[in-house]
Amino acid sequence: MDFSIPDSGDQSFHFSDLYILREALGKGSFGRVVRCVNKATKQDCAVKIISKTDLNIDLEAAACEVQILSGLNHCNVVKFQGIHHNKHHIFLEMELLRGGTLGALLKQRRLRDEEAATVMWGIFRAVSYLHSRDILHRDLKPDNIMFLSEDLSTLKVADFGVSAKFGQHLFARTFEDMCGTVSFMAPEQVMHRNYSKPVDLWSSAVILYMTITGGHPLLEPGDTVQSYTLKLQRLEWSFPNYFNPLARQLFLHLTNSQPLERYTADQALSHPWVTRTHSEVPRTYLERLAEFNSHTQFRRLCSHLVALGSLLYLKNGKVPKHATVPPPPSTLIIPERSPQTALKSQALSAVSPKPTVKEANKSALRRRSTECLDVQRSRRYSAFCKGQSPRSSALRPVASTYLRKPQLSPLRKLG
Repeated sequence: MDFSIPDSGDQSFHFSDLYILREALGKGSFGRVVRCVNKATKQDCAVKIISKTDLNIDLEAAACEVQILSGLNHCNVVKFQGIHHNKHHIFLEMELLRGGTLGALLKQRRLRDEEAATVMWGIFRAVSYLHSRDILHRDLKPDNIMFLSEDLSTLKVADFGVSAKFGQHLFARTFEDMCGTVSFMAPEQVMHRNYSKPVDLWSSAVILYMTITGGHPLLEPGDTVQSYTLKLQRLEWSFPNYFNPLARQLFLHLTNSQPLERYTADQALSHPWVTRTHSEVPRTYLERLAEFNSHTQFRRLCSHLVALGSLLYLKNGKVPKHATVPPPPSTLIIPERSPQTALKSQALSAVSPKPTVKEANKSALRRRSTECLDVQRSRRYSAFCKGQSPRSSALRPVASTYLRKPQLSPLRKLG
């Protein structure tokens, strides 16, 4: 890895030549952080002081932090302002965050549901930006979440001391190491397995739980690394009654034991608890795949039932009980006449006088018109049963039917 701290020219200067010390802010990875005034710009700033002579300091990792910070520019990530170093120390200058840390805020009070959602919105935005640039923070915790002011929307992610850039050259060495704070590590990270971007989402979920409840979801007083590792292997979550159900759903998606089934930062950003809207709950890839498979199996089941019904119909020569088939469209159902109706018609025909030629012609024309209408109804019924719309030509009467000269009745010829 070709990480190097840039040369600042004259390295014989002292800290007091560049900054005016105001107060100590805390301790970060690889050094302590102090509040200073830059003599050149006359502005307040935060300076991380890294000792080169400290044997516990990994200068290569410190150079990695410098390289990562110098390439970041996001409203939810602490801003890098410059670096200086002499023979004994490295001075990493960053913007001053006056709002304090999330850890200090949680010691004072438990956040409301809306405030917790605002905090997590800023964290997820920062993680999404880092992951888009293939950078893992690997040490997300309340002490590394800071605020520019008292407004919670001014959240900044800080301390990139154990961060790493995801790449082909770093995977073999860096991404099998256990870096960060154990109580915020994902199971694969604690158990020395290969890991990637989902570890930051696990840490974000633990912070989510702490913003709502004020306590850690698993860690208890007296726990050791071994006992905490056993808890990670047998995950059992408990939620208080005031825990928002949507926040609970988001937490469970972020702490899935399978890294591939966890939410990404972009999916967490679109969750309705974070957006505070009635939007759809995002689904992971495996959830979408399972839903697609269930729909496919249902369609196959329907196809098999239809095929089974067809086989029963062909085998038994009758329609199954659950199916109804309309009568053939080409046949017309004509009701049979009762014996009384037949006798009555015969009596009337015997009493009625013989029709004249004109009346016979009208009767024949009326009979042919009735037959034509019956044909039209039959065609319409056939098209209806087939689910088709009949052609307009099939519905119009044929002109030749009406213009055709009617044939004389056989009775008239005999008379």
